[in-house]
Amino acid sequence: MATTKVTKRDNFNSIIKVLADAGRDDLVEVIEHEIELLNKKHGKVSKADMQRKADNAELQTAILAVLEKPMTASEIANALSTAEVQYSNQKVSAMLRQLGDKVTKEVVKGKSYFSIVA
Repeated sequence: MATTKVTKRDNFNSIIKVLADAGRDDLVEVIEHEIELLNKKHGKVSKADMQRKADNAELQTAILAVLEKPMTASEIANALSTAEVQYSNQKVSAMLRQLGDKVTKEVVKGKSYFSIVA
C-alpha cells in the first residue's frame, strides 16, 4: 500500500476550503498568494544554474576540440587546464558522460580512452 506525501500546496488548498467555509475571504486571499509564491519558486531557473550550464557547454566544446586522438580524462584535463583554471579529471569525466553519443570510450588494460565518434 503506497502512501502519498502531503505537500505544502495540498495543505494550502485544504486551508482555503476551511477558510472559505468559515467565510474568511481575506485569509483565503493570503493563502492564494502563498500558492502563487510557491509556483514562482518552483518554476524559475536560478542565475547560478544558467551560468553553470553555459560553463559546462563551453567546457564540452573545448573537450571536443582537444580530442584529436584517443586520450584519458586526466590527459584531457591537463590539456585544458591553464594557470587561471584547473580542471579535475572527475569534472572532465562528467562532461564526457554528458557528451553521450559524440564521444566513445575504449578500455585498454584498465585505462579508459575517449575519442570523438567518426
